[in-house]
Amino acid sequence: MSHCRVDAAGIPAEWVETAVASEGQPTIVYFVTDGSGADALERSRRSAHDLARADGARVLTVACRQERSRSSAAAVEAGLAAYGWLLREGCDVALTAFAEHSAGAGIAEAVLAAAGSRGLPLPAGCLRMRPLSETKLCSF
Repeated sequence: MSHCRVDAAGIPAEWVETAVASEGQPTIVYFVTDGSGADALERSRRSAHDLARADGARVLTVACRQERSRSSAAAVEAGLAAYGWLLREGCDVALTAFAEHSAGAGIAEAVLAAAGSRGLPLPAGCLRMRPLSETKLCSF
């Protein structure tokens, strides 16, 4: 497993890969919002490794920090900037998916909607991971 920090159009990001990237390999754009830049990337590295290992994908973890001084709109703009960078790098959208975990605050979906409204090519899918503790349980 390898990881490599990149500047994705001014947005802190990190590639996590199980092997050398190859043509036809899926790409997961994993949006994280818990922490600033390098902090968020480090905290999310294990989850990114798990995604890469489970899917045989390369994972681009994107730090879209949300803080009081930045609105969620700023986090969405950061996500869009990183996605635009990935597209300019030649990423195949048919083999690309967005992902986030519960702390992602809906960023993946918001970036997906914003990309569509701006006419950008959309990824093949979007994965939201939520722990069971955030789900209402009912008994009948």
